[in-house]
Amino acid sequence: TEIYTLSLHDALPISSSRPWSDTTVATGVAKSPLMYNVASMHRVRAPFRILTGCCVIFLALLSLMPAQNMVRTGFPCQLEHLLAYAGSASIAVAGYGRRVAVRIIGLFWIYAALLKYLEHFWPGRHRSIADFSASALGASFGGVGAGLLGRSLMEPCISGRRLI
Repeated sequence: TEIYTLSLHDALPISSSRPWSDTTVATGVAKSPLMYNVASMHRVRAPFRILTGCCVIFLALLSLMPAQNMVRTGFPCQLEHLLAYAGSASIAVAGYGRRVAVRIIGLFWIYAALLKYLEHFWPGRHRSIADFSASALGASFGGVGAGLLGRSLMEPCISGRRLI
């Protein structure tokens, strides 16, 4: 058998048990050098995916609750919407990854519109374009913010630099 030594900068990068080394030994299928930590990445993302489902359910419960049962925080209504959707979208992007951040933001926009439409059928609730706008803006800020934060945290790992 022949053993090839490749640099990480070659056209077909391969994985190694030592991802920080400059060279690796090809013994099988070529893989990306970034794929060495996939198992731990899934362990981190799984709780965020579960939290995303909880956030979606929580948003529906709060949006469709009758007005007489609502307990307000004291903040303006639009700020509550912005913060709720920003937090939910950032959790979703952390759970599903930056590559689908735009799709997540779009789905939260659709979800906010659907919930605003359904509020019309609950007693004491009313639809408001300002509430929808705050929800959509919050989903956008949360999704983009989580994507940028994830990118800045991952860049040192990708380039081989250590955070500490």
